[in-house]
Amino acid sequence: MVVLQQDGQRIAELSGEVTVDRAASLRSELLGVWPIDELRLNGVSRIDLAGLQLLAAAKKMAKSEGRRLVFSAHSDAVLRILDLTGATAAFGDPLRIPAARRNDYGFGYGVRARKKGQ
Repeated sequence: MVVLQQDGQRIAELSGEVTVDRAASLRSELLGVWPIDELRLNGVSRIDLAGLQLLAAAKKMAKSEGRRLVFSAHSDAVLRILDLTGATAAFGDPLRIPAARRNDYGFGYGVRARKKGQ
């Protein structure tokens, strides 16, 4: 896990498969770099429910310490599982979805709908 220091913030980058096979080792890696302020997810190639649970646990741990952990740069794999599970609102992080990809997901909130003919 790569950790960067930027503007006084500790930023970790998660990459590869975040699945049941790696959840325990990723948890240990995350604890080894804790505390962090942001977790970038653009390198995540695959994620399952165990990976989603790991992300939820990280959010919960930060909250219990009175801090806020932000997930950013969501990969397509992460966007897909958030869309399928409806977990987006629970995490509360802004999603940046290119206009060309918006129809790939069922996220309806936060995206301005265009009226017919526009």
